[in-house]
Amino acid sequence: MGYVFRHSFVPWAIGRSGVGEKLFQYSSILFASGLASQGMAETLSEYTKNLFFADPVFHWGIPHYLQGLDELSDYVSRFAPLLRLKTFAKTSQNVCILPKWARMHPRFQQVEQAEIIVSTATLAERFDYGAFKNKILLLDHVPAHLSKQLKRAGVQEILCFLPDQPFVDSPTSLSYGIWEALLQLGKEGDQDIESDDVLDLIEDAKLKPRMHTLHRHSVKPGRKFAFIVHPLSVNDFFRHPLLSPVKGIVGPFNGLIEQGLKKLPGRPYGRIQGVMSEKDGQRVEGLVYTLFDTPKQLLASKPEDVYKKLIKLCERAKEDGAQIIGLGAFTKVVGDAGVTVASESPIPVTTGNSLSASASLWAAKVACKKMGILERKTPDKKYRATAMIVGATGSIGAVSAKLLSNVVDRLILTAPRPNKLLEIKDEITALSPDVSIKIATNNNKYLSESDLIVISTSAPNGNVFDLQKVKPGAVICDVSRPLSFSAEQAASRPDVLIVESGEVILPGDYSVTCDLGLEDNIVYACLAETALLALDGRMENYTLSRTIDFEKVSEIYEIARVHGAKLAAIRGPNGIITDQEILLCSEHAAIKKNSVNIQRPTFERVMHEQ
Repeated sequence: MGYVFRHSFVPWAIGRSGVGEKLFQYSSILFASGLASQGMAETLSEYTKNLFFADPVFHWGIPHYLQGLDELSDYVSRFAPLLRLKTFAKTSQNVCILPKWARMHPRFQQVEQAEIIVSTATLAERFDYGAFKNKILLLDHVPAHLSKQLKRAGVQEILCFLPDQPFVDSPTSLSYGIWEALLQLGKEGDQDIESDDVLDLIEDAKLKPRMHTLHRHSVKPGRKFAFIVHPLSVNDFFRHPLLSPVKGIVGPFNGLIEQGLKKLPGRPYGRIQGVMSEKDGQRVEGLVYTLFDTPKQLLASKPEDVYKKLIKLCERAKEDGAQIIGLGAFTKVVGDAGVTVASESPIPVTTGNSLSASASLWAAKVACKKMGILERKTPDKKYRATAMIVGATGSIGAVSAKLLSNVVDRLILTAPRPNKLLEIKDEITALSPDVSIKIATNNNKYLSESDLIVISTSAPNGNVFDLQKVKPGAVICDVSRPLSFSAEQAASRPDVLIVESGEVILPGDYSVTCDLGLEDNIVYACLAETALLALDGRMENYTLSRTIDFEKVSEIYEIARVHGAKLAAIRGPNGIITDQEILLCSEHAAIKKNSVNIQRPTFERVMHEQ
């Protein structure tokens, strides 16, 4: 009851109320019944392609959701005759509790994260109310008992589109069925209500639509960002839950799998939910997409071919509601480092390299202090230490070198191209004329002199220098991906501390639904930059090309601190590095240098200084 009125009135009401673009643009919307809401679904398809329908779940108990109007039309044509014969008994609230195998399906993950749920009050009572937390609900009417339940469940907003008439004082008391019953009173005999009857009522009674808001949560409307990842090795393919069971079985065929999966287009991989600013309570949600190319394949491909894949994902991200997108790992290395992608993307793009540079040096500083390297200062307040940057002419390497020139008194810059080394040396000398600078194309030449080594290269096979030639007690900060040294190689030098580039913990009690290769809720700094820009409302092309702006490195660091992002625990090839492990490394270094003066920095003081 009420279908004809709802089918005719609500689409018109949405258009007349003027909330379409504001409320539905690029949103993900779940219909409890597409069969009962076809008119509204067709209207909302003008604002978003992300329409899902739970008809198979409600009608047959099948753990499957329809996606898009085509699938809904096919379903209706096949099953509408059977549904007329089926009797639906009222069931308990369990229709959205699906089997574990069904919940693993990417489509279910999309449905689970829908921002808006369209339902009738009757069907809403058959949901698991936990599914409504932080959602916007569009209902035909809301009985008082249901209103209480929904508020208790943490629904963000409850909306109804109803005629604005003096005798309609609350959408809790008048449903579409009642309006249809009023129309039926004016019909002769048993004639069915038709759309024209609704149109006549609208015209004759001069009805005006009104969007009633029954409940509005205090949570700020969320924003969406997107991020693109890819497997760093063949083994990373098996991080996906659907592929992990066959990892051991197909191991001998890894090479064929790598070649075969490369041909697949990018696709959704997971979500990041619950990120919230400590500054103003702003929330953001992350949409994670993946390519299936390994670093070797990305670097061997024509840039134009990679651009096409990335641009398609940018277009998909916009359709899914993202307002900015970040490029992860080697997707930001290919070609012109994001410039072409940004020029053709419908949403702003960032490589995340500004925060990557900032977080890497943040982590390196903490590690060096714990190793006792940064103990002495020059009269101009720089540390008496030598920092070596491998890949100093690259985007992160160059800005790292410039930032370190303000911190230490000696720099060593290495890179393959002599002319580029001379250029970066001139730039740094102009910035910090009192810093001693050496340059070399041989990465091994000055290893024995370097206290801190920052590796910033895009070499997929690692082994950028001879680890055995590194100075005892040195800190290596590895910005490259994949990492330059394996756990076994690191174990061969227990007197050298190898740390990964600084990873980040975003603010808020958030969850990550896909495996990024990091523990808990730790995220890569490049991903964190994208999320923080969304938190700050900076929907703009931020970090692009192979040149990183000094000012942006400082700015994104401040944005991170203001919103509450934190540096994650220091990690190495074997995972998180404890203070006890750092102390043991210091002792190994002291023994190797034949020193009895073991440096034991106060870790409590170091952590306080972070």
